[in-house]
Amino acid sequence: MGRCRFGIVYSVIKKNKPLSDAPVYGNELYDRMVCQVVDDALSHLGCRDVKVYLDNNRFISTERFREIVRESSVRSGVNLLEVRKRDSKSTPCLQLVDFVAGSVRAKYERGDTKLSIIEDKISFARRL
Repeated sequence: MGRCRFGIVYSVIKKNKPLSDAPVYGNELYDRMVCQVVDDALSHLGCRDVKVYLDNNRFISTERFREIVRESSVRSGVNLLEVRKRDSKSTPCLQLVDFVAGSVRAKYERGDTKLSIIEDKISFARRL
C-alpha cells in the first residue's frame, strides 16, 4: 500500500462536541459529511475523468449520492465516468478507504499509529 499511487481525503467528526450549537446526527450528519468529502476530493484531483464509489450503506440513497457527486462535479469541472455504491469486499479502492477510516478512528480514539504508513498520501484532511 505504501508503494501505490493514490490520494486520500478524509474528515474527522467530533459529533458530540460540534463547533456550532446545533449538533447534527444520523442520516443528516452522514449526508453533510458525504457532501464535504466529495467536494474536497473532487477539488483536489490530479485528473478530470473520475469514477466515484461509495461503500454500500443504508445512510444515504444511491440517488442522493449521485445528486451530491453531480453537483460537486459541476463546481469542480470534473467529468464523471461512473458514480455508484459498491461492496468494499470486492472493490480494492474501497478496502483502502476502510483501512483509512479505521486508522483515523484508531488514531483519534486510542493514539494508534497505523495511519503513519500512508501519511504522505493524504492530500487533504479536515477536522470538524
